[in-house]
Amino acid sequence: MTTTACTLTHCLSCSRSSTGPGTRNFDYRDRGRLRKLLLRNEWKLKTMLSAWVKGWAAEGVTDVVLEDLSISKDATFLRHELHNVKYSRLNRLLRLSSLKPWLASMCEKQHIRVHTTHAAYSSQECPGCHTIDRDNRKTQEEFECVGCGLTANADTNAAINLNARLTDDVLREELHIVDVHGRLSPKPMQYKAVKQALLERWRDATGGLTESLTPVAEFYTAPLKMALQGEAPAFRPG
Repeated sequence: MTTTACTLTHCLSCSRSSTGPGTRNFDYRDRGRLRKLLLRNEWKLKTMLSAWVKGWAAEGVTDVVLEDLSISKDATFLRHELHNVKYSRLNRLLRLSSLKPWLASMCEKQHIRVHTTHAAYSSQECPGCHTIDRDNRKTQEEFECVGCGLTANADTNAAINLNARLTDDVLREELHIVDVHGRLSPKPMQYKAVKQALLERWRDATGGLTESLTPVAEFYTAPLKMALQGEAPAFRPG
C-alpha cells in the first residue's frame, strides 16, 4: 500500500496545476485533505491570536488599530517566493480574510477597543521624512526610503504609520469618524484625498513629502532609525 503525505505546500502546488485555476482540478480526496488542513490552520491561528490578545490585556493595552484592508479582495502584485503564488491568492486559499473579525471579537471580550484606519500608503510612507513612494517598498519584507535612506522591516514600518494616523491629533480628525463607544473608523475618502491629508499634515515638518529633508525632518528621522535598530526606546509617532 502506498501513502501520500498531504501538506499545504502540496495543495498549493495542485491549485496551480495547468488543468485549471483554484481547486477545480481537485478530486474528492484532495478536497477532503484541504478542508482538514484549513481547519487545523484556523485552530492554530485562533490559538495564536488569543494568546496575543490576552497578553495585551495583561500589559494594560486598551486600544488596537488595524488597517481598513479587505484581504479577500487584495490584488497585490507581490508573490510568495516559496510557493510562487501571489500573496492575495495565498490569503484567499488560507481564508485569512477572517483574521480581522476573529481579532476584533477577542479584543472586545478583553475590553480592548479596536480601531480601523485607512490602509492607503501605509506601506509606502516613510515615518521619518514622510516620503511616499512605491519604490520605498522593496519587497514584502523590506522597506527602504528613497528620500532619507531609512531601512526597516516593512510590517514594522507600516504599523508605525498606522499608529501615527490615530495618535496624531490632526490626522485622527482629518481621516476618521468616531462612534458612540470611541472607536475610530475611516472617513469615506479616495486614495488621493488620503495622500493630500498626509501631505498637508507633514508639509511644515518636512518641506513636502517628496522634497529633500530639512533639518527638522532630520531631527525626527534620527531617533526613529535608532528605535527601529533597537538602539533606543520604541518610537511613538504624534
